[in-house]
Amino acid sequence: MRHFEVVVLPEITLPDPLRPARLACLDAHRHGNTQQDRALRSLDALATPWPLFVFDIFDFGRMRDTIKEYFATLGLGE
Repeated sequence: MRHFEVVVLPEITLPDPLRPARLACLDAHRHGNTQQDRALRSLDALATPWPLFVFDIFDFGRMRDTIKEYFATLGLGE
């Protein structure tokens, strides 16, 4: 099995796709990857025609963290 290191260059940094739909008055309650933040993101997604998982797919930071967690469970090492 070959191991490769892939580096994704940050040429384009996209903003949060739910930013236009979110309520600014709730921004004080958003604290990263908490259960409350997830509930607020679900609330934001209700104001759009797309479900939350679509926005999560295109949120590269969240997707990167999900992929890193998955590979950490495989025990491949560093």
